Amino acid sequence: MQALEEIVATTPPQAELPAPHGRVLFVTHSFPPSMEIGANSCSQVSRHLPLYGWEPIVLTIQDKYIAEEYQPKTSSNDHTKFAKAIVKTRVLPHPFGLYRWLKRLVGGSESDESEESQSVEVAATGEPTPPEGKDKLRSTLVSLLTIPDMHTGWLIPGVLGGLKAIKENKIQIIFSSAPCFTGHLVGYALARLTGLPWVAHFRDPWLTAHQPGWFLPKAAISANRRLEQMVIKRADRVVSVTEGHSIKLREAYPQYPTKFTSIPNGFDSEEWKEIDLERDNKSRPEKTKFTILYAGHLYAQRNPMPMFKALQSLLEAGEIEREKLQIDLLGWCDDSVGRGVPGMIADTNLEGCVNMVGPRSRQETLRRMTEADLLLLLAENLTIQIPGKTYEYLKAGRPILAFTSEGSLSHLIRTTGCGWSLDPSDHDGIRAALHECYSQWKLGQVSHVCDQDTVARFDRRLTTGQIGKLFDELITTA
Repeated sequence: MQALEEIVATTPPQAELPAPHGRVLFVTHSFPPSMEIGANSCSQVSRHLPLYGWEPIVLTIQDKYIAEEYQPKTSSNDHTKFAKAIVKTRVLPHPFGLYRWLKRLVGGSESDESEESQSVEVAATGEPTPPEGKDKLRSTLVSLLTIPDMHTGWLIPGVLGGLKAIKENKIQIIFSSAPCFTGHLVGYALARLTGLPWVAHFRDPWLTAHQPGWFLPKAAISANRRLEQMVIKRADRVVSVTEGHSIKLREAYPQYPTKFTSIPNGFDSEEWKEIDLERDNKSRPEKTKFTILYAGHLYAQRNPMPMFKALQSLLEAGEIEREKLQIDLLGWCDDSVGRGVPGMIADTNLEGCVNMVGPRSRQETLRRMTEADLLLLLAENLTIQIPGKTYEYLKAGRPILAFTSEGSLSHLIRTTGCGWSLDPSDHDGIRAALHECYSQWKLGQVSHVCDQDTVARFDRRLTTGQIGKLFDELITTA
């Protein structure tokens, strides 16, 4: 295979692609038009696989099954160019979907349904503390009904759709990307039924190296462990997005010493072409407000409160001027750790400083990243994970303030010099970082920005080549 760097350097985005030498069935529950970050990651990989001779046939769900919060706000067909073909299947009803349907039928309110959905999701993915009594029984039942996740209704339609796609497209290799982990079960079944080589791609941990601090019932842990073992045993290669996760998997499965590899997430340079041209052709506009941006979803333990409290302290001390402070929460940010974010804003006297922007298009989101003065990254308690948006933050070329534990993300922040990595309990450290960044902004200066040569290593055109190389090796040795 031609050197990956050479391919990236010499192949313009619209150039004629190399003759295809294989087709891959790309199994993913998350794919555009869904606005999930995982959908973007999968579409980016799919977009660039043809650079390395692999035609992706994407197997995913029909658009109507995309969660309401991730439904696109505007109609777009751009995602259709990311693959040679996209096979979209139906999804069988999940017990909780039937329950919510019945509840609506008998007159349940939308607020009741929303609270029930959040409660079910927490019980299925883990709870901060072990529940007791009736709550423990309920949590156990919910966890057992959501093994490995809430999307088990895709298993049978996914397998049937995958078998048809494999036959019609003469597929040579299967590639499943998760979460959701039901996708790996689809990949497992297809590999067993067809005998094709299979690569299992973990964008997040399943059970091994599961996020600490969250309780799952023993029965759910045992069942998920058996499923993970089944997937690891059958997969020909297992790809993680951080070396920390690969190390944990090697430790948990020492009988498969050569099966695991790490290929990082990245940014898609195709999405940044227009923004980069704008940045090259005009100087950064002078701004009257110091702007902090958070882009994404405030789920799990993602909590902006430590930053709010530090900003409150700086405002009260007169070290930041209220009229010069702006915080933009871009995405799904209405609630955090069981509380409404507007209440957090009121508690810290930040009314008028915080804009609840809501979800925006990819281009607007990326452009806003480049225009911010500080990018907030929330990754509390994550030791082996690096949120996908980290690489877009790096590409944006703005300082990053990350709340996280010691691990893969903190190491990346330190080695690239792109900002501050702090424990969310470190009030003084957070306060000092915010004050330093604000002081530099007032002077018209900026520091803690990763150099572009380092950033270029995370171009999806390059990292996807490593996946293509894996496919080549498996076909050669098959």
